[in-house]
Amino acid sequence: ILSSKKPKAIFLLLFTILISFSIYAQGPKGYLEVVGTVKTGKKMVNAADVNVYLNNSKIQSEKTSTNGKFNFKFDIDKQYIVEVSGQGLVTKKVLFDTKAPDKDLIYKYSFTVELFESFPGIDVSSLNKPVTKINYNEDADAFDFDAAYTELMRKEIDKITNQIEAIKKQAYQQLIAKADELFKTEKYEEAITYYEKAIDADPYSDYPDKQI
Repeated sequence: ILSSKKPKAIFLLLFTILISFSIYAQGPKGYLEVVGTVKTGKKMVNAADVNVYLNNSKIQSEKTSTNGKFNFKFDIDKQYIVEVSGQGLVTKKVLFDTKAPDKDLIYKYSFTVELFESFPGIDVSSLNKPVTKINYNEDADAFDFDAAYTELMRKEIDKITNQIEAIKKQAYQQLIAKADELFKTEKYEEAITYYEKAIDADPYSDYPDKQI
């Protein structure tokens, strides 16, 4: 009786080992963990919309936390687009190419997306393309941004920000002119209103504060 149970026990043990090996072999594959921060100027953007696209289809979506953070995990050997937007702010995209030499390794990449205020009439069509591309860098043995591509896009972004600065400067000058005119005619309360608007247009100028 004892000898007849041994083969059954050995079979069950071997079966269990085979199942365990199968589960281990099919365990979690590697992935790229993406940790992002959204800001505008020095302020973190709360509740910014962050969408993830794979093959032109939206597969994930979330809003940034109170500290402007968001987090995703991307499968290896795929291309993702992360699209970040906020109310009254421009939309930016970042491309992630997750091809990597070790398919079972967990990689991590942290980055910051800076959004700036959107103005009517400003051409932001260049931002339909990703502002940067993130891929595996063999020299660094880690994921990193594509320096050459990012530099090209930085020049495009500079063109946009230069247009915005010109508009803001013009708006500031018009507000100051109106405020000064009201000040000269002793309409002080109205003048203060325009000086305060001028501060919003250019918070780094001392003149409106001195006039108030």
